[in-house]
Amino acid sequence: MPGDLTLTLLIDNSTSMQLFDTSFVPGLKAELEKKIPVKVSYISTPMESDIGDGVLNNLEKDKNILLVSDGQATSGTRMIDVMLLRSEP
Repeated sequence: MPGDLTLTLLIDNSTSMQLFDTSFVPGLKAELEKKIPVKVSYISTPMESDIGDGVLNNLEKDKNILLVSDGQATSGTRMIDVMLLRSEP
């Protein structure tokens, strides 16, 4: 079976995200749950935006992730390295 019909919604919890309106997230989760099971996980901390590490920690074979983030990483693994690592066979 190619992939699992579940979704992990990763939400960036860093201070820089306060600049953005994330009020859509609960509604997005509710709409997605009408179709597939959704798990929510928060990554990063207010003072440390380690988005790449948060994604790496939640990656699993044949699982799906949706990342809600401003993309501003201040520490940890770079997202390009996450993508390169996961694209290897």
